[in-house]
Amino acid sequence: FSSFESASHRYLNYAGLRELIIEESAYSTAALKQLILPSKGLTSISLHHKRGPLPFEERKLCAVLSHAAETLKELILWWTNHPTERDYGFDLTQFTALRLLRIEPGLLLGPYKSVQTYTSAESPDLPQLIRSRLPPNLKVLLLESLTAPERVHPQVEQTIFGRDLEFMRCLLERRDLVAPRLACLYIFYLDNMVTPKDLYEIADRVGVTMSGVYETHDILVDWDWLDTDKG
Repeated sequence: FSSFESASHRYLNYAGLRELIIEESAYSTAALKQLILPSKGLTSISLHHKRGPLPFEERKLCAVLSHAAETLKELILWWTNHPTERDYGFDLTQFTALRLLRIEPGLLLGPYKSVQTYTSAESPDLPQLIRSRLPPNLKVLLLESLTAPERVHPQVEQTIFGRDLEFMRCLLERRDLVAPRLACLYIFYLDNMVTPKDLYEIADRVGVTMSGVYETHDILVDWDWLDTDKG
């Protein structure tokens, strides 16, 4: 629906829009903005693109989504043909209503690499980086693309990328600092991954439910609980 990017507001005046789901469609960020901008109570956005290159400029997406930052509770960003290297990450700290997020760590953190690739002098402050990216009231985090694309092969165990393993460990160990309301951590295709056992122990210790998942709808979430201030 990229053709709507210059359309009059009377054609896309969806002030009452609550949920937006887009799958396998060719659209620009400008057209997406036309849908989001008029809404006054948009609570859920799911963008899924699996075939071919992304139809929109990924780096501009966060700015477009920010028009719903005060009302958005659920954000699902899922595409398989993503850039392998990025010089940007998504700052979601202004999304104060966001409770559930599905995202690839690379899209969230940007050009962060494993600490093993840095010298001690230039090593990034990972807790501060995570804190400067995650929404402050996040309760449920679903992580996508933690291994190479062939991870889905049912008979081949995959190794989690070093930087993503460090991200998960920091997220749990420093939960009180980086994500104080985080209660659930779901990892896609976790059953096919080599996962250090101590991650589960850390999750139990800090009160975070950690498990694998294959589809977003596989998780059981009490939506009334998501809206409360309870952890």
